[in-house]
Amino acid sequence: MSFLHPALIATWLLPLVALPVLIHLINLMRHRRVRWAAMDFLLESQKRNRNWIRLKQILLLLARMAAVAAIVLMLAGPLLSDRWSRLFSGGSIHHVLLVDDSLSMTDQWENTSAIDAARGVVEHLAGRAARQSSPQNVTVWLFSDAAAGRAPEILHVPARSELLRSRSPAALVKASQLAVGPLEALEAADKKITRRADEKIVLYLVSDFRTQQWRDPAALREALAHWTDAGAKVELVRCVDRGHPNLAVTALAPETGIQAAGSAIRMGVEVTNFGPQAVRNVQVALENQTNLPGTSDTGGSAAGRGAVAERQALPAVTIDRIEPGKSARHGFSVMFPTAGDHEVHARLGADAVAADNERSYIARLPVDVPVLIVDGQPGSDDARMLNAALRRKLGTRPQVERTKYLKDQPLDKFSAIYLVNIARLDANELTALDAFAAGGGGVVFFTGDATRPEFVNESLYRGGKGMFPLPLVSQASLIVDRLDKVPDVDVDRTHPICERTFAGQHTGHELAGMLVDRYFAVDKQWRPDPASNTRVVAWLRNKAPLIVEHSFGRGTCLAVLTTAAPRWNNWATRPTGVLMWLETQVYLVARQAPRTCIEVGQPLTVEFDKSQYSPEVQFVRPTAKAPLRETVQATPLAAQPDRLSATLTATPLAGIYEARLKRTDGTMEVLRYAVNVPTSEGNLRTLSAEELRTITAGSPITVHEASEFSGDVTQQAGVNLGSHWGFFVILLGLLMVEQVLAYSASYHLPVSKGHVAKGQAVQTRGAR
Repeated sequence: MSFLHPALIATWLLPLVALPVLIHLINLMRHRRVRWAAMDFLLESQKRNRNWIRLKQILLLLARMAAVAAIVLMLAGPLLSDRWSRLFSGGSIHHVLLVDDSLSMTDQWENTSAIDAARGVVEHLAGRAARQSSPQNVTVWLFSDAAAGRAPEILHVPARSELLRSRSPAALVKASQLAVGPLEALEAADKKITRRADEKIVLYLVSDFRTQQWRDPAALREALAHWTDAGAKVELVRCVDRGHPNLAVTALAPETGIQAAGSAIRMGVEVTNFGPQAVRNVQVALENQTNLPGTSDTGGSAAGRGAVAERQALPAVTIDRIEPGKSARHGFSVMFPTAGDHEVHARLGADAVAADNERSYIARLPVDVPVLIVDGQPGSDDARMLNAALRRKLGTRPQVERTKYLKDQPLDKFSAIYLVNIARLDANELTALDAFAAGGGGVVFFTGDATRPEFVNESLYRGGKGMFPLPLVSQASLIVDRLDKVPDVDVDRTHPICERTFAGQHTGHELAGMLVDRYFAVDKQWRPDPASNTRVVAWLRNKAPLIVEHSFGRGTCLAVLTTAAPRWNNWATRPTGVLMWLETQVYLVARQAPRTCIEVGQPLTVEFDKSQYSPEVQFVRPTAKAPLRETVQATPLAAQPDRLSATLTATPLAGIYEARLKRTDGTMEVLRYAVNVPTSEGNLRTLSAEELRTITAGSPITVHEASEFSGDVTQQAGVNLGSHWGFFVILLGLLMVEQVLAYSASYHLPVSKGHVAKGQAVQTRGAR
């Protein structure tokens, strides 16, 4: 039994209960001795009834004392222990509260949310601990702090300490935008929390218990077993009774790679339905914003920028239907008139989780895209035709050179290198080309009359370890079959190079018009290794490979086993062939596009040339108030000492981040990055209490609902008998008993007419 106001019991109970005794003793002191002739008769009567009279007086005194004690107890608020009170009894207790603050805890319904429920649980548990007479200590640790290795702000603090009085533990409970789970928190707490011999630990796991986080319960069950085996009580507190419907923008990116400024860019937005029911007519609002290249501003958010254009609305898109648990994608076009960083934003209407309703993308468009064409036979039609085709792409700037350019000039400025009809490359040229491809560049080989299979196999293919995707055998002719109407060429329509070119309704006609006369054959037994990244993009009607893709280091290499000029084929004279080369350039540039979008919690890394920039990088990240600036010292890359890398490790909020690089000439260059919330946090499917009990079966773990903590914090230690109607009935009964005993213990004349008349007569005679 505990009390809401224990000071009333300690200070006033005994004095007030003793008050009736004191009054009784004072009344005894007021008695006077009176000589009376009939005293002998009265004394004899008293001897016969003394015990009964004393018993009634004692009962009367006890009744009055009990009534006074009941009033004091009622004002003190006696609390009858409930099932939670067992966690607060039995000596010194350490209450460890691990609170889920992941993005899914922002799940809101009606006028509350999961994080509000968690905050109420922390407030009630801390308040209840502070009202206990036994020593109680409190630790409050958020999942995000535990996962990041940060110590809790409240660690083993006495429940009655001044720290908890001045700062409520519930004020620390705020939802983040991170994707953190209970396993990291349990493991961190297991290492950090010290188990004392004279102290009992009660561990509370306060979470929404989403299915996705408990997909592999074995590790979580083992982590919980560490606590129960050590004698700790484990209590699971569910902050959400069920999963709520939720839509989220889960993808926003170009469909065919970033292109140059001034041309339309085809992008796609993806919306995922995490709810149990299909949704229709989902409206997605779109906006774009053009930032001047290299401009610096005073804020890390769009609201604080003065040197950039405001957001401009694009035509909204409508997704007709999204099935439950499925995603739907819708394309749209956007054009950026200038080079630089451009922002694209997609936004949904309000639902259970607000943060995942918006997603951003940064399109970093260069002023131009330099391309190197290495002509193996100077002045050949191959280089001339390819140069003419690539110049049709707005922003692409091809440059035709001889093979020695590879070793004489730096190649870093080029986005792609096309080698047409190359006979040989010397060792220095091969080294430079290998370094370019391994560093992330795109390389395309066009074969021809000068191509030597022995050189390709020995120096470029190198048994599958080089940049060339496959070994060559010899030149071959594609035999014309006049009876078979199958086109000479077929393509992988899912590959980005072919996806848009051959997506129209006249695909068969366009393929039928593409003729191939000669090509380089390979071994008929050759097949791309399924475990490798080699992929056949196009093949001939005899199933021989024609275009093959291969990754080399961080770069992409393509082998085209026919000529660029219309000597072995008619591609250069067909619009479809030209489109394929243009899409090849777009694909290679997209593969090299800088990573401008990451998720919350991921590190933001910037790489740059050591000779062109200062090693100090200033990052600007958005916050709830003013943008926060942080300067990071860049370090050389292990593989490329001439390049530096700077990393911002803290990205706790979604928004537009900036990296400000200072050039050696003193000018400032600003690179912008979009940080979006994790897509996994939008799935609000939760485990029921029965599912949790099944997962933790065999362990002494109890599952509770956060609703059990609703109401006044003072009521959470048990049932307040002082306000219970039964207590008032008991008090009323004590007062009635006191009145009956008081009447019985006092002297009363019989109430009758005769006695009343005699009394009046005697009184009259006395008066006379």
